[in-house]
Amino acid sequence: MEQIENNVVYSFNLAKSDIMSNRRNIVELAKSQNKLIDAINKLKAKNLELERQLALKEVVKTASTKATANYVRHKKSYVSSKGSSKFHVTSCPFAKNIQPKNREKFSLKNTALNHGFKPCKCV
Repeated sequence: MEQIENNVVYSFNLAKSDIMSNRRNIVELAKSQNKLIDAINKLKAKNLELERQLALKEVVKTASTKATANYVRHKKSYVSSKGSSKFHVTSCPFAKNIQPKNREKFSLKNTALNHGFKPCKCV
């Protein structure tokens, strides 16, 4: 009977040792988990900052593209007929009637004025 008691005590001591070892492992895992959570939170914050910076760059790029598009859209070209004394915006109905062989193109209004042409009402 004494041998059985000794075996039971020995088994309980082994179980107690295993439980204590598992408890230490759980505490270490919890510490590691907290470190990982902190690292993830830092990465999330960095990601948000990078997304904000990217969004700002996109806004600047979009604004720049819109400004360029507005500049191109508002830039006009002018035409005149070689035998005429007036110049027109290219969208003017009179300008559309000018034959291509008689057409003179001007990129600036001042250039047409310097060549002695007078502006049409469309200008």
